[in-house]
Amino acid sequence: MDGPERLLLAANALLPADRADWGQAMTAELANLSGRSQRWRFAFGCTRASLLAPGHERSGRPLVVAVTAAAAVAAGLVVVALVRYPGLIVGPRTRLELAVFAVVLMAYPVATAVLVRRLDEPSQRSALIGMPGAIAVAALWVALGVTAAARTPQYFGVGLSVSIVVLPLSVGALGAWRGRGAPAGRRSAALCALCAGLLVFLAWVGEAVFADGRPYDAGLLRDFRTSGARDLATYALSDNLGAAMGLLVLVPLLAFGFGAIGAGVTARLSPHR
Repeated sequence: MDGPERLLLAANALLPADRADWGQAMTAELANLSGRSQRWRFAFGCTRASLLAPGHERSGRPLVVAVTAAAAVAAGLVVVALVRYPGLIVGPRTRLELAVFAVVLMAYPVATAVLVRRLDEPSQRSALIGMPGAIAVAALWVALGVTAAARTPQYFGVGLSVSIVVLPLSVGALGAWRGRGAPAGRRSAALCALCAGLLVFLAWVGEAVFADGRPYDAGLLRDFRTSGARDLATYALSDNLGAAMGLLVLVPLLAFGFGAIGAGVTARLSPHR
């Protein structure tokens, strides 16, 4: 697979679900072109057409706006933390981490917009399952963090960990059942994953910023003594921000992965749907 073919494959992924035949026709046409420059021109033209093709953005626009607003609030919380605690910026490494964070955060509304373009009318109904699923998944992750900090009995953490796996599986399975196919289930899982990732970040960082990183557990106090940080609040907030930025990637990856498994299994067990 050469560069033009990879670009065309990405362009086909941007097409609305009811225009998949356009993508097939463009792929067949590219196979008949042999000149390298000619193939690149054709691939770029197809990409432009895919981006401008009418889709289902109007019905899904509120979701894109909501995700974009949530991403803006997340960026604002980080800015507030940096202004209140200048000691969080310790050198080039911090700036690189902030740049990576900005790229990941911008990927959320972009991915949501692309996903909305792929939703046809039946898929929209099944994909809505992902919204309450996202709230539940985010609540489980936050609860897991609270139980870990509070040193609750081990079975609480085990139960929450199992639920974090089972809930996205259920979202993908139910989406595939209602949407009559694995693609619908995967889209439900993708919406659940994107919204859950942002909700976890907002809850985690919001609580840390406005509570100055509290509560300070024994492990945090022990690590602070050898960290060289200027004050305990800065160290605690830095620790929380690092964890939240990691969860911004980990939560959607795990949620979508388990949801896609649930969608695939459901589609295989119920091929008539």
